[in-house]
Amino acid sequence: LGTIVSDNLNPQKARILLMLALTITKDKNKIQEMFLTY
Repeated sequence: LGTIVSDNLNPQKARILLMLALTITKDKNKIQEMFLTY
């Protein structure tokens, strides 16, 4: 499906993390790793 799972983050925090992640990379796998880490 190409989705990124935010695990236990609320929508506001997930949005901020996504915005920060997109400044670093556009790779979905790396962004997913960030979501699972933080």
